[in-house]
Parts: sequence; C-alpha cells; structure tokens
Amino acid sequence: AAAAASASAANQILEVPHDAAMARTRARPLPAGRISIPAASAFAAAALATSVLLLRPADPRRRETSGFVPALIAAGTAVVYAAVYTPMKRVSAWNTPVGAIVGAMPPLIGHVAAAGMAGVPAGEALAERSAWVLPALVALWQIPHF
Repeated sequence: AAAAASASAANQILEVPHDAAMARTRARPLPAGRISIPAASAFAAAALATSVLLLRPADPRRRETSGFVPALIAAGTAVVYAAVYTPMKRVSAWNTPVGAIVGAMPPLIGHVAAAGMAGVPAGEALAERSAWVLPALVALWQIPHF
C-alpha cells in the first residue's frame, strides 16, 4: 500500500498543470495549493522508502527467502507508474496496458513475500504458475474496465 501511495502522489505531482486547467480536478489539493509540491514529493519519497523497508529482508543472510524481491518489485512498480504510465496517458492509448500491468503487481508482490516468509526462494515463487493467476486476471480485467 505504501508503494501505491508513493506512485499516486507522484502521479498527482506530475498532473498538477493539467489538473489545474480542468474544472473537474482544479479543486484537488495540489492544484488548489492546499498541499505544496515539495510536501507531496517528500510524502512520495517517504512512502516509497517505507514500502521498501517494510518488504526488505528481515535477515540479510536470508536474502533469497525474504523480502528483497518483493521490495524490488514494489519499488519498480511505483517508478514505472510514475515515470512511464503517467506521462504516457497524454500521448498514447498504450498507457492502458502499461497501467494494467502495473496495477496487477500487488498480488504478485504479496505472493512472493508470503512465499519468502514460508522459506520459499523468490525465484521459485515467481516460477510457480499460481503466482501469475491473480495478476493476470487483474491485468485482463483492467482493459475492458477502462
């Protein structure tokens, strides 16, 4: 959830000029000036750091069976959302599949994290077909949803 909050905050920061120009969105906190861009940026950075810290390995000697991979996937997902999906919304309809993939990552992160807590190495967890069922359903659902 913290990685999603970070990505959402980054999205809101990048959208300020566009949100300020539209009647439907100009009252949002950033375009309306109720929250400053530096404060929103600090929140986005803190949320992403919190996400990584919460998912990181509790025991660095057990990297392959703890949260290093889920933390990496969560951070990567947040960065792709902010750096690829958000700017892409204005230039291409391909933003929808990108957003669908990004939106489907939380169940995968949870699967890999839970497997790691049970002592299953991340590579094995990612190789399991069951790891991809819910993310695939979420991604496929998002296309007709939008």
